[in-house]
Parts: sequence; C-alpha cells; structure tokens
Amino acid sequence: MGYLKEEILFRDIFSIIFLYGVMSVFVYACDVPIEFDEVRLTGKTVFDPGTQEYKIIIDPDTPALIGEDGMRFLIAHECAHVELGHILEIDKASKLMPRLELNKKINQVEFEADCHAVKKLLENEDEEAINAGLEFISFAESAITPTGRHSSYWRVFNIKNCMAKIKE
Repeated sequence: MGYLKEEILFRDIFSIIFLYGVMSVFVYACDVPIEFDEVRLTGKTVFDPGTQEYKIIIDPDTPALIGEDGMRFLIAHECAHVELGHILEIDKASKLMPRLELNKKINQVEFEADCHAVKKLLENEDEEAINAGLEFISFAESAITPTGRHSSYWRVFNIKNCMAKIKE
C-alpha cells in the first residue's frame, strides 16, 4: 500500500484548498477516500455498513489550522485506524463495554494509530509531518477534550516514545 507523499501530491491539493477554499475535494490515501466536511474534531474516519467502505472526513478549517505537514500526520493517523481495524473494533466495543472501559479502549487505539502513523511517516522520511502532528496535538487536544478522553500530554509522550523506538 503506497503512502502519502508518493501517492498524493499534497502541495498541489492543499494549495488549491488554501487558495480557493475548496471543501469537497476528493483525494485518496491508503485506499480510503478523503472528503472535507464539517466535523467536531480536526478529522475522523467512518465506516459505512451499507457500502462496506471507509471514509476519512476532515473539517474544512483543518488544513489552514495545522498546515500541510500537520495534514500529512492527520491523514497518516486516520489511515492507521483503518489499517489496524480500529473503526469496527470501537464500534463493536461501544455496544458492549461500559463507558469507562470504552474510554480506555479509545485511548489505546489512539496511541496505536499515532505509533503506526509515526512508523509510516518515518518510512517516508517525513519527520516534518510528525513534528507538526506533535504541535497540533498539544494544542488541539487541550482545547477539545477538557474531560480528558485522551490527554495531549500522553499522546505526545507516546509519539515521541514510538519515534525513538523505531529509530533504534
């Protein structure tokens, strides 16, 4: 499966978005369509049981907020959820687990997706994307998860730890 820089000309796509405000651009990464639509978070991955397909949805304001490098991290993170089977796993768990256990499971899959994204981005020699991801997670998590669904501190710690282990 190709990944990011080789598969998508991000500079061209995001230049179009930044310059013209295109909000329904359809591009692909990790064989999953990406579309721009309003979501509460920077981005999310969904599974449509009717079509049996995944889709990454990114808020139209996100590219301007996190930049091109941050977008590569975000997309790598969302692709990781698909590649690791997290979306269906969390959907199933949400029907079976008490809320506290579900929150722990969500934290676990977020950490796994971050680490998987780091691995893929390092394979593509894209530390700029990882550093941008660290920056926007530090800012965004504290702003959008006041109840601590997963704290920015632990996600940043996890990403740095994964990066160090992979580089060994």
